[in-house]
Amino acid sequence: RLLQDTVDRNDRLKRDSGLPAFEGGVAPISADAFVRRIMRYAGCSACCLVVGILYLERLKRRVNSVCLTSNNFQRLFLTAVMEAAKCLDDRYYSNKHWAEVGGIPLAELNSLELEFLFRTGFDLKVTREEYDTYAIAMLSGADAVANSEKADGMNKTPSYTDVSQAATSF
Repeated sequence: RLLQDTVDRNDRLKRDSGLPAFEGGVAPISADAFVRRIMRYAGCSACCLVVGILYLERLKRRVNSVCLTSNNFQRLFLTAVMEAAKCLDDRYYSNKHWAEVGGIPLAELNSLELEFLFRTGFDLKVTREEYDTYAIAMLSGADAVANSEKADGMNKTPSYTDVSQAATSF
């Protein structure tokens, strides 16, 4: 849900990520639905979502203009989580399978993977401390949102202008 809020806010502000290779048409499903789709069909462990966000944060540090929009979320998130699965999981699916899950052509996903790796400087190693920091931040952020909604019955969800804020806030 926080990812969706980030995408919505960046769309409202008409932000541009500066990564034309990852731009496409507006995804046919929401960011939340896309995350659920990845978890259901990609066969990756849940920790790959945490590490995928961490990779997007690293990308943001290297390319300051990076932000999630409805035109790039599907490609950026899919690529980041796919790379996380390849680094973390003992068994992972082929790029062909990931392309089918993401609804993009295999050749495009292969190209996005190379672009992502070069843009991140092939910096895919994650320490236990980094992982724990991101996982705790994600869980505590989700708990904070749930608690604030229970407190006053309103649907208050923080909105984020870039990946780095979203990644460290839920």
